[in-house]
Amino acid sequence: MNSILDLSYKFGDVQSTLFTEDQWLNLQSRFPVKVEEDSEINDNLLKLTDEFNSIMTSIIQSKSSFGKKLKKLSSWLKRLEDQYKKLNAEESYFVYLLKHLIKLYTKSSYIFNPDIDCSKWDYVIKIWAPIIEELFDETDLRSKWGDTVYKAGNEDGNTSLKIDLRIIIDKMIQRRNVENEIASGEFAKYDPGNLKCQSDRCKVMIEGKTVINNVISRGLEMTYIPVLHICGTELYFLVISSVPTWFICWK
Repeated sequence: MNSILDLSYKFGDVQSTLFTEDQWLNLQSRFPVKVEEDSEINDNLLKLTDEFNSIMTSIIQSKSSFGKKLKKLSSWLKRLEDQYKKLNAEESYFVYLLKHLIKLYTKSSYIFNPDIDCSKWDYVIKIWAPIIEELFDETDLRSKWGDTVYKAGNEDGNTSLKIDLRIIIDKMIQRRNVENEIASGEFAKYDPGNLKCQSDRCKVMIEGKTVINNVISRGLEMTYIPVLHICGTELYFLVISSVPTWFICWK
């Protein structure tokens, strides 16, 4: 499949069936996922996470009504904001995520009900677009939504691969804006079916490979690219990495 091997699957699924179990496990051990990690972990963020886990455990175990549980969580967030008058970017985003989820549960709880037929764009507009837009707020990155084609990889106009989301860095070259893609994503409704799920996963993997190839062809260095595969409320974070002569994918 376009020289991409998806090693994120357990043996017995998808491409792994082309190998023996020992061969598959050997491939996974030989090519572990490699991404750069921030060596400095924010102490306050760890503390916030611990506090959140603690209060969520308390709320889940409580026999109170769902409304009262949300009210308790909202009160904790209010105390949190009062306690940390000047939150840094990571802490502020953490608080934003919680507020966003509380608002969804309060105003649009149907979006989490699998028995209600929500469209792909219900999930994008109500859940994911606000989260992604907030993540890149006040940065040099921007999100580009809709079925668009990777311009740098479609100079001949023959590429028909359209992706729902691209994360872009704009750069002016000879008075012309050039879009440099650093991540992408594809969305679907909840439980879209195996065919649609695999199709979207293949799309973002091929997109990632195309971007890496294009960057390398310009004499620049790029060893991996993150891509998102989202079905309803479920998010799969994939990493496409280049190795000699082929590409691998990890989840």
